[in-house]
Amino acid sequence: MLGMQSYRGILQMMGYSIAFMLMAMSTQAQERYVLDTTTSTVAVIGSSTLKDWSAQVGTMMGWCMMQTDSGLTISDTELSFVSKSLDGGRGPDMNAKIYKALDASNHEAITYKSGNNTITSAPGAAELEVTSTGQLTIGGISQEVTITLTGTAEPLSLKGTYPLTFSQYDIEPPSALFGTIVCDDEINISIDLQFKSGDE
Repeated sequence: MLGMQSYRGILQMMGYSIAFMLMAMSTQAQERYVLDTTTSTVAVIGSSTLKDWSAQVGTMMGWCMMQTDSGLTISDTELSFVSKSLDGGRGPDMNAKIYKALDASNHEAITYKSGNNTITSAPGAAELEVTSTGQLTIGGISQEVTITLTGTAEPLSLKGTYPLTFSQYDIEPPSALFGTIVCDDEINISIDLQFKSGDE
């Protein structure tokens, strides 16, 4: 007959085995998706005392973890947009004002990090709806934001618009002609994110 110590040893080994199996199942269930930078677009859209304006992000990177085998879920997400890649389409002088407003020399990227992504669309719905809460950092200042995006699961595609203000991030709106032309405080972030499997 086995002694008490042997029983404890067997139970401990069973516990380790079960934990290992659960970890393996979790690892297999989640797949890493990376941002397709050739098809994704992000832009800052605003207006001023003269006319409307927009600035496109030229360089971005990012990834998310998605599980599809036991109900669709999106877990960790990280996105990064290079500050000095923003292009207002009106030459280097305008771009320099954008970079100064973002303090781009000291803060190279605008980042978004989230571990809280909730799929709010009905299971099997044609359109995917995701509500994401995370930290949006601009010019070194981080704020918790909640963004709702819509798109598709296969391929993973998420689009939407998020409104914010320069003043939320202590940014002085860019101006020109000795302050006679000033950007409005309110802006919109236009988001079109296309992801592909990390294995591709």
